Amino acid sequence: MDRREFTKVAGAAATIPLLAGCSDAVSEVTGGLEVTGMNARTTTFGNIELTAQVENGASDSKSGTLVGQVDLEGGDTFTEQKAITVGANRTNTFEIGIDIPVADSLSGGQYTYDVWLD
Repeated sequence: MDRREFTKVAGAAATIPLLAGCSDAVSEVTGGLEVTGMNARTTTFGNIELTAQVENGASDSKSGTLVGQVDLEGGDTFTEQKAITVGANRTNTFEIGIDIPVADSLSGGQYTYDVWLD
């Protein structure tokens, strides 16, 4: 499982991604699908939208489950899943929305996020 974790500061002032680690074992687990990039942004309503680029290096279409997770510093962890399909030898971009409770989203604290294939 390829897991990359990033830390971001919520709010308009600054966003600071921090790469925590990666693994090359993804395509073995997901049959050709690989998360090749990810990003997060805080919406005006305080929710978090994760964006992931998923590459399919196989010669046929592949499907899998994309998992997005947000861990609020000193708070809760939120996880969402999305069924995806990527055509042969293509890269697609997918979004996963994470609904954050208003009390947590107004705190303007830090959070880590991660996107992987299950």
